[in-house]
Amino acid sequence: MPYKGGAPLLADLIGGYIPAAVDALGGLLEPHRAGKLRILAVTGPQRAAGLPDVPTFSQLGFAELTSSNWVGLFAPLGLPAAQVQQIEKAVAEVAALPAVAAKLPGIGFAPGASTAQQLREVVRNDLALWQPVIAQSGFKMD
Repeated sequence: MPYKGGAPLLADLIGGYIPAAVDALGGLLEPHRAGKLRILAVTGPQRAAGLPDVPTFSQLGFAELTSSNWVGLFAPLGLPAAQVQQIEKAVAEVAALPAVAAKLPGIGFAPGASTAQQLREVVRNDLALWQPVIAQSGFKMD
């Protein structure tokens, strides 16, 4: 069943209206820690830093269920390379701040930053992974 966001999904999961769900870790960590729900596995290629006792789907024998959430910073096409590099540097500096790096695992993210080229590769790989799934589902944008 599709949901219009993590909050309704979380309410239905905790309320017992649905038996299981797949969602970003951020909204699930506190209810998991409070014993309101149980995170059975993560879809990332390795265990989540904030959940060292929770296996990956791959470790459970479901390698095809490997996918990761990520956050990207996008800019208009044609932004000068010098500005892109300036943004990359600023993001890397913020991501390296001890307070930021310490907070990220607790909300479901691995600390760190990437370059614009690395983000392009992530997007390209995710498109290749998910386009056939979307096409097979019959989903159409309105």
